[in-house]
Amino acid sequence: MNWEAIPRTIEMYKTAEGKRLFPDWLDSQTREVQAFVDIRLKKVQRGLLGDHHAEGSGVWALIFDDGPGTRVYFGLTDSQKVVLLLVGGNKKRQNQDIQQEIGFWEDFKKNN
Repeated sequence: MNWEAIPRTIEMYKTAEGKRLFPDWLDSQTREVQAFVDIRLKKVQRGLLGDHHAEGSGVWALIFDDGPGTRVYFGLTDSQKVVLLLVGGNKKRQNQDIQQEIGFWEDFKKNN
């Protein structure tokens, strides 16, 4: 995986029903978490991913150093220029969230 600081476009994963899950997740967070995520996504658009981990099956997590251990899960398209935001979570639910995100990523790849 090439992680050089290249500008990236951010898109939202959409279910088969056309629902975008990430905005709903973000709206459910505190204003502080929303602000952290917004700042971080602006950096991602500039190609600066910061602290991130591979979670398996093509799913990655942006890691936030905040109280709940916020995670924003994403996948990269083949061009590596588009970051597809799946949904978010936190450290406490990480294992369940990762399995869900892998399902979303597989669904995206199958349908695109």
